[in-house]
Amino acid sequence: MKKTRVKRKTKSKAKSQNDASLNQVTINGRLDNLLDHVKQLLYKGRLTFEDLLEQVKNKLVNQERDKLEQDLKRCLGNNLSFYLKDGLWQVDKTGNPANNHFYQWLSTMGYPVTFRELLFLAEENGLETKGRQEQDLVYDGRFIRLRSGKWGLSHWQVMGEPTAGELTKIIRLLQKKQRPLTLAEIMGELFPARVVETGWENFLRKDERFLEVAPGRWFLKSALEAMKAHLAAEDVFAFIRQAEISVLQEAELVLIIKEADSSRRQYILSSLDLERGILRLNKRMMRIFGPLEPVAYLDLETPQGPLGVWYLQEHQCLAGLGSWYEANKLEPGSKLEICRSGEKGSLQLKASGEREAEVFAEGLKIKKLEALRKKCVYAALPLEEILTEILQLYPQGLDFDTLLALVGIINSHGYQELQETLHQYP
Repeated sequence: MKKTRVKRKTKSKAKSQNDASLNQVTINGRLDNLLDHVKQLLYKGRLTFEDLLEQVKNKLVNQERDKLEQDLKRCLGNNLSFYLKDGLWQVDKTGNPANNHFYQWLSTMGYPVTFRELLFLAEENGLETKGRQEQDLVYDGRFIRLRSGKWGLSHWQVMGEPTAGELTKIIRLLQKKQRPLTLAEIMGELFPARVVETGWENFLRKDERFLEVAPGRWFLKSALEAMKAHLAAEDVFAFIRQAEISVLQEAELVLIIKEADSSRRQYILSSLDLERGILRLNKRMMRIFGPLEPVAYLDLETPQGPLGVWYLQEHQCLAGLGSWYEANKLEPGSKLEICRSGEKGSLQLKASGEREAEVFAEGLKIKKLEALRKKCVYAALPLEEILTEILQLYPQGLDFDTLLALVGIINSHGYQELQETLHQYP
């Protein structure tokens, strides 16, 4: 072991206990157990039992409150460094005088060491070490033990840096959940026996793979970019949607005329809304939402429970509604209602149960075209069958260029093959 000689300190301990003179030290590591967390919390200031329990609970998110309360009571009662005064729990910052040299050396070095290294320093400075045990530091409020087995000081800030393996687990969890999670939710899912590590937020902010989409809520940057790319993708059926758009605009105009409540809006779904799981936000719709960040994650109340959705200013829409649309068996022309209610003005979303018949009829054609396109991805259908299904949707007929474009989108058959087929079946 490399010898580190630290001169013996003989100054009064009063100075070492003066909070104003404590060195601000930040170290990488993890506290060993509940006792060390309690030492740190009480070293910052006096707390009632209820406040202390609440702060500990915020760290041990997956422990039952009743069990944690019993563990905390035992911790406070079994360690002489804790005492109750005027209804507030405190930690004795003077500590055991026999440990003063250890305290001074750690203060001078500014990094944690093992108990064996502390004994080595004592021997180097001519101090008696016979009979000294780590338990001496356990009962001294000035010292905390890290999971690595090293000792530090209670006023130091301990930052638990996540490992590469832990970050990979977080990424997989966010991919599975497909929604932003708080750090407490992440710890509860992946590391139920662990504490919420102080400083993990800082490490997530520095990692370009993660994005804080709302205060304390984390998501994957790649997943958000993929969602944006999906929304920005070309609408291959845009040229055939005009009939649906026309009847949709007429139906929306009727809604606007009938609207009397500024806190309530009705919305008519289009086939494109259903395909992409979005809700378009024009100025009329935005008035009910109020000012938002360019990218925001919102919690909507629905009859089925809370629903998390994305607000994307760039695309002027709410996204992430696809599964909710499917669960409610919504179709083109289905009407939704969005309103603010309650004292906090929470946003509510529900399906009204009504449907615009003309929008449904036109949107259903597009929906069936999209289903046919997906079907052809997995099975090669004869051109005759594709033509039959398309023309059944448009009994009034289609011009050749439109039909050619639709066939090309659905199964990439060429112009010549289509022309030959149509000549065979006049």
